[in-house]
Amino acid sequence: MFGKEEGMVRLDEFFELANVIVCGHFVFTSGRHSDTYFDKRLLYRDEKTTSHVCRQIALFADDAVEVVVGPEEAGFTVAKFVAEHLGILLSRKIKKVPAKKNGSGFELSRHYRRFIAGKQVLVVDDVLTTGGTIQKVVELVRRHGGNVRGVGVICNRGGMTEAKLRVPWLYAAITLSLRSYAPEDCPLCKAGISIDPKPSG
Repeated sequence: MFGKEEGMVRLDEFFELANVIVCGHFVFTSGRHSDTYFDKRLLYRDEKTTSHVCRQIALFADDAVEVVVGPEEAGFTVAKFVAEHLGILLSRKIKKVPAKKNGSGFELSRHYRRFIAGKQVLVVDDVLTTGGTIQKVVELVRRHGGNVRGVGVICNRGGMTEAKLRVPWLYAAITLSLRSYAPEDCPLCKAGISIDPKPSG
């Protein structure tokens, strides 16, 4: 890992740049309610900001990384930016590989499999909640002979850890502890606050 503090974005600067933490009354996919949401759509509106945040993952990454893999589509966007920044930091070409959705899992096209076998791989995504997607991509990489060095995400909003994901290290540019409530216990509902349209992600 580079371990460089120089160039790392402070969280308050991150909030100011991206403004992705949205307050309101939201319903998660699980059905639970919350007063806070990480709206990644706002991050992707500004390519410069997205790149700036992805650079933090590259700065934290293991310098042995040869390939960056991300699940399509948003995760691969992160992979492209992280690979670009790693290439600059390491002064060598870093491959970027998409994990393509296949039913409830992921697959690698025949073309990309040759970039994984025997390589040192960083798995990335934008938002980490339950860890299900990342775990599937990690397993995919290992199944094709890649060595997963670690996982990097823009936002860890699910309290996930290296141990839960079974990876050597986990880095998140931002970690959120979001309060959530069962519908019958939601203080926002009890206060008569209407539910906001659900953001993507």
